[in-house]
Amino acid sequence: MAKPVQKVEIGFDLTENNVGPYFRLDDPIAGVLDGTDYVLGGTIFFDVTSAVKQFTIRRGKSRQLDRYSTGQARISFNNNNRDFDPEYESSP
Repeated sequence: MAKPVQKVEIGFDLTENNVGPYFRLDDPIAGVLDGTDYVLGGTIFFDVTSAVKQFTIRRGKSRQLDRYSTGQARISFNNNNRDFDPEYESSP
């Protein structure tokens, strides 16, 4: 059996910032039903696996009678090119 491949994605809701041609209710131009120029928005996920330095995931329980607790993930990114810097104008 092959070892599973880990993938890290970040989700952004770009419709709130009016970035891109997204459908908006009650808008005279972007809210026309049956139109093809404006698509439905929502959370858009971007693959950032290539920028991950290390990660750990903890989930489940350690003993049979324990309760399940929430899972935790710790992810460290390589940010040398400032892709994840909100104050850098050229960051995505």
